[in-house]
Amino acid sequence: MECKSPCGECDGSPDKCLECDGTNADLYLFNQSCWPQCPTGSTPNKTNSICMACAGSGCALCKLEHLDCCLQCEPGLVVFECECRPSCPEGYVVNEDKTACRLSQLEDLGILYFPFLIAGTIFSIVVLFGKLKKKAILVKGKVVKVSY
Repeated sequence: MECKSPCGECDGSPDKCLECDGTNADLYLFNQSCWPQCPTGSTPNKTNSICMACAGSGCALCKLEHLDCCLQCEPGLVVFECECRPSCPEGYVVNEDKTACRLSQLEDLGILYFPFLIAGTIFSIVVLFGKLKKKAILVKGKVVKVSY
């Protein structure tokens, strides 16, 4: 049986590829079809021109050496420690491009943190100077010092 291009070798049907013929530049074999790029959920093995399916659920791209380690997730999911999750765990926030989790930092508290720090410092200074200030009262037009 003659194979239909881009199949170089086929199995039972002219378009069920066992190998790509290479006529259209570099093609990758995946699920008995030849692809110019590996489809979502797989990663390219350039050594033997095949796509390897990722093992993790919701994984769009994984490491070739560890197919269960996800590098990129399907939309709506984020990568955390090689896994795809709907959200980040406590202590982590979603990165700027909304694809992975990163460790939460002080800057993530936002602009509100700084004004509260300033207000607290000013309040502490006012209280301190209030305690150190000598007390005096006005009695019959004369200043009388009172010490506590």
